[in-house]
Amino acid sequence: MFLKSGVNDISDDEFELIISPHGDKVNQFVEEYVMPEVIAFYLATGYYGSCMYEESLNIHINSIIAEVFNGEEKDRPRLIDNIKKLLRIRYGLIVINEDPLDFASY
Repeated sequence: MFLKSGVNDISDDEFELIISPHGDKVNQFVEEYVMPEVIAFYLATGYYGSCMYEESLNIHINSIIAEVFNGEEKDRPRLIDNIKKLLRIRYGLIVINEDPLDFASY
């Protein structure tokens, strides 16, 4: 159900209990599913196209997040794990070194 505009004014407490958790859920979804997918795709196509400079995994992630998402993530280790899984499963790339980033393909 949607809140009706102008009818359901909510208090600050209701905002913290209702609206804010929704935003948190969306942000968590983006960080857990969308960011890894986009970052893995970006890294794989850049690698296979030989169009990315040699940098660390973290620098690549920072650049991609800034370029595509204009933001930052909250759990970098989890994000990296998800990116590595996607690179391996979807693109046949295994991260063999994070700094500088290097792949092995299978």
